[in-house]
Amino acid sequence: MEITLGLIGVIVCGLLLRVPFVALVESVSSGSEIKYQIANAHLMFNILGVLGSVGLIPFVERLLNYLLPDVDADPATELSPA
Repeated sequence: MEITLGLIGVIVCGLLLRVPFVALVESVSSGSEIKYQIANAHLMFNILGVLGSVGLIPFVERLLNYLLPDVDADPATELSPA
């Protein structure tokens, strides 16, 4: 799952949003050495990836519940959703 989200992040940040992402990194790291610009870019990429993947949690949960049903559970003892 982490690999899939990483690839989606690379596609979105690296291809679709490259120019705005580079501008953001340059504005945050203005006048800094290249090593700090690289570190800031990595940090921002990871933060954006986490924020983007948090919204996918309910969908991934439903998908996994569909693909991997709980066959050992007794329906009479399960809690009903609130």
